[in-house]
Amino acid sequence: MTAMKILVFEYVTGGGLNNQELPESLFAEARLMLTELLALLTRLPSVTVLVMLDKRVVNAINLVNAEPIVLESGQHWLELLVKSTHECDAVWPIAPEFDNLLALVCNTVQSAGKRLLSSPADAVSLTANKFFNLSALMSL
Repeated sequence: MTAMKILVFEYVTGGGLNNQELPESLFAEARLMLTELLALLTRLPSVTVLVMLDKRVVNAINLVNAEPIVLESGQHWLELLVKSTHECDAVWPIAPEFDNLLALVCNTVQSAGKRLLSSPADAVSLTANKFFNLSALMSL
């Protein structure tokens, strides 16, 4: 049986901020989320876990049984995400909702015809703007 390849992309550790200073508080939260997810996914039988990582954080992430895909400085995270998506069967994205980043990642995965291990891009776009959704509900 061939192992399923799952790509994990967490925006902060995966290079979304690679052209700027990496705030310690954001990195701490992102590393915690990523570490816990990797710990769970790498225990699954017949699953190979790939993880996109900003070059600056590779040594700070526990990669036991996960294969890193390293984003070099100057490289754009979205270009590497597109390339890496084609090398896997499914993608588990973690990204902020601001600036439609999560929807962009979800749409990228769906456009590549790969399995998205989150809500679809249209659902993310619909629910991302809490103020708009609250206003819409209040008008009912």
